[in-house]
Amino acid sequence: MGGWRWDRPQSIEAAVREIDEADLTTAPGSRFEYSNSNYEVLAAMAEAVTATPHAVALRDRVLRPLGMSATTADTSTPPEGLVAGYYPWLGRFVARTPAPVPPGAAGSAMIVSTPRDLAKVVTAHVNDGPELRTALIAARTPLREVTPEASYASGFWVRPLWELHPRNEAATDPALPACVEHDGSTDRSISYLLACPTFGFGVVLMSNTGIGIDIDSWWRLHDGLVHAIVGTEPAHTRYAAILRYAPALMIGLPALQLLALVCVRRTRGAVRRRVWTSGAFAVGLVATGSAIGTPPPGDRARPSTRSGPLNRILLSRRSPRPCSRR
Repeated sequence: MGGWRWDRPQSIEAAVREIDEADLTTAPGSRFEYSNSNYEVLAAMAEAVTATPHAVALRDRVLRPLGMSATTADTSTPPEGLVAGYYPWLGRFVARTPAPVPPGAAGSAMIVSTPRDLAKVVTAHVNDGPELRTALIAARTPLREVTPEASYASGFWVRPLWELHPRNEAATDPALPACVEHDGSTDRSISYLLACPTFGFGVVLMSNTGIGIDIDSWWRLHDGLVHAIVGTEPAHTRYAAILRYAPALMIGLPALQLLALVCVRRTRGAVRRRVWTSGAFAVGLVATGSAIGTPPPGDRARPSTRSGPLNRILLSRRSPRPCSRR
């Protein structure tokens, strides 16, 4: 039930009812697939057990014990100082762009926080904070191996600190310290958290700029940052030509399609030209879709933590003001 559309349910209860009406894509237990729906169900359970709204339960049982006073899951009133969201249109032009904030998604996203507050989560994992020690250990205990390099825990991905090796080589080295990480995004924001308890190390990044065409740019940012901190060479990357020229393709191909339609009207009697023009229109449409949705080919030494791409985009640090919705 992904996506944060304007027509999404306006309550957590309604979101869970929508999930209940969805059809299964695979048999239960047959395949791993990450889903935000799990956390919407968890939020509904928290509301039922505590007899309080999800935002209140989260505040009283998690945020306050961790000292996260600038973090809230209340979508009804934006906190003071919340920065505007932006989007990189065509991968080039970053502009302030409104986006939906549906209350029904508050269980899996829409949490407002700051880098300083998220750093307290990292500190709690590194120091095994006594307030939530049992919950923290449980949250990073692997439940299922997803790839040879990483496993899934309760909300976190558990993987080695492969950045200790140049270019992320030997990602399955058993001598590497274990870390937990999670990245989250909404339409106009993105965040990343990495905590390595046995290594005494962690990273927090936040941005108020949404996902763009280059879906790996956010990964390159935090991968490069971690490599810089530990003093190793980052992974090499190669940009696909279709992404490099995507803005021109997305503007130029529709223009050619429009020109083709004009030619159709001027050559009504020429059946062959009509067929050729229709074919050109179809090819242009497919190419435009490819320019929007095709990831770059992989020659980068990037170990995998998921079956899908990690989230992405540019860093915009404005701590301690509320920076981003998760």
